[in-house]
Parts: sequence; structure tokens; C-alpha cells
Amino acid sequence: MSVGDGIRRPSWSDLPDDNLADVYHRLSSAPDRARFACVCTSWRRIAPPPLVPVLLPWTTQGSDRKGYRRRRALDLESGMPTRIQLPWFARGKVLVGSYSRGWVAAVSKHNQLMIINLSSGAQLPLSNKQRIIGCTCMAAARSAWTREVQKIIFSDYPDSRSGEGCILAAITVHLKLAVCRVSSPDNGWLTQGCGTDDDKLFMDIAFCKGELYGLAHHQVYKFQIGARKDSPHVVTTAAVIPIESSPYVHKLGVAYHIRYIFELHGKLTMALQADYEKVHRCEARYFVVLMLDATPCGGYMWTEVTTLGDNALFLSPTFSQAMEVPPEGLRSEVERNHIYYFIQHE
Repeated sequence: MSVGDGIRRPSWSDLPDDNLADVYHRLSSAPDRARFACVCTSWRRIAPPPLVPVLLPWTTQGSDRKGYRRRRALDLESGMPTRIQLPWFARGKVLVGSYSRGWVAAVSKHNQLMIINLSSGAQLPLSNKQRIIGCTCMAAARSAWTREVQKIIFSDYPDSRSGEGCILAAITVHLKLAVCRVSSPDNGWLTQGCGTDDDKLFMDIAFCKGELYGLAHHQVYKFQIGARKDSPHVVTTAAVIPIESSPYVHKLGVAYHIRYIFELHGKLTMALQADYEKVHRCEARYFVVLMLDATPCGGYMWTEVTTLGDNALFLSPTFSQAMEVPPEGLRSEVERNHIYYFIQHE
């Protein structure tokens, strides 16, 4: 960098890599790290992805394709809503899922999928089969069913190379449940329930200890993602876990309806949500959290969770996850043992 006297002053890019790393890791929020990356243009070349210390996801708001300029994201580390300008290739897409370190899932009006990183601008390479969530069965081919994607979840970081890598699971209209292994570009998506009389409509899905679960009607379904000769992966129902008598419980005369499932302390957990006006009148809680426990006779039972411990729970139409808040805390309003609910405004 030159100044008026012709003398070149050192720039950020001239600093040694270890100094840059030290500065980068002292930044607490994703926006600050993104600004640092913009100032120091060489940083993206020297910073490996595992060093990115993002602890919490960004929860995105705004599902209309025409309103991408007004779209905002809530950075849970800084506790501040931030207006974001999506990368050009993501404009006009609907955001249907998110994961830590800035990863989001977006679909176009033709339901073509993109996995992008809002912090770095990176895009995960997907094959033609992986970009389209569809089904090749005869029932789907003869129908005019829409394949609208409602929600996508990740089993791991999208760019993970550990184990079997990342598995994507999606709730769709009519095709119901669909899964895709990112590391298998030649195989695309596999659907469960398409072309059958199965009337399950999934309200939520979640990975718990690597296993896929789906919430539908009065039951929780556990799915097995296996393999067979003509396909590298297949989805079958491995277990059906009943929910006690009704999809809601009553507390102080308030009905709580099941809305979300997620993993907490290595166990499948669900969040029940009450009507806001009734809660206000009865001074009851807005959420009730129940955890799935095994019984001595080999069955299951749901027990109420009275504390989240070191975790904070984040809930939104496209994201539901409990995440640990570090002992030293964050430079934000995020606290342990709290539920953060992101309301989707139409």
C-alpha cells in the first residue's frame, strides 16, 4: 500500500500467516470474520476450513424469491439481525435449511438445489442428479405432483470428508421424505413413501447420533439408511415410536402441539409449542420439551426436560437444533438454557 510520499506501507496481506491466524481467531462473530477476509485478500488462501471458529448457525428469514434484497439473517453469535446480499448465483432462491459455519440450502422455483456458504461465498459442487429432488417411479412420472422442498437438514458439514460424509435429508410435498449422500454424485436422491398409499406428512425431521428420524401425525419414525445391490443407499422404516395418546399435552389448560424434533444430550427430543394468546392468558410456558428415554421392558417413554444444561435451543421453520454454549460465553445475548425461536413473517 502506497501513500502520498511514495513510501509503501505494509498491508494486512503482508502480515505473517501466524499473526493473521491470531487476529482471525480473536474475532467473535461471523460478520467480523467476513470483514476481515475482505480486507485481507490472501486470508482465504491460507485459512483452512477446520480453523473457522463459528459456533452457531445463521438463521435466515425471508422465503419469497422476489424479496432477496430485503432478506436478513440473524447472526446468533453477535445477536444482531444483519441484512445480507446473497451471492449472485443464489438470488431468487428459497432458503430451506442451514448448518453451522454459514452453510445454507437454497432451491430455485424449479426446485434445483444449491448448497452455499453465506460467510465465504463458497458453493458445494453437486451433480445434476443431486441438484434435482425427484423420483423416477411410475406413479410420480404419471402425475402432476409438485416437488416443493419444505426443509433440508444436514447430518454433518456439507464439505465433510470424514466417515461416510454428509447426508442430506429433505421434506418435500408428495415425495415426502428424500435423502441424498453428498459423496455419491452418481446416485442422486432416494425417496421414501412416493407412489404408495402411505399418508404420512412429515412435520419435522432430524438426525440423532447419525440416525434419521421423522415426525408425522402421532408417531416418530426411525429410518435406516442402508445399501442393496442395485443402489448404494436405501431408506427403510426401522422403527415406529408412538407418542402418548395425542399429539399434544395439556399444561394449565393450554394445548401444546408438537412442532420440532432434534438431538439433545445424544437423545431424540421434541419441542411442543403452545398458542401464544392462550399462553399469555394462562401465564403458561410457550414451549414444552420432551426427551425420548428407553424403558426397562424395551419400550420408549417421553419425559419432560426441565433444563437444557449448557445448551441453547434454536427453533425456526427451517432449522431446529440444540447447540452447546461455551463456558466463557459468547459476545452476544445468547445464553445457556434458553430457547431462541425465530418467527417467519410472511
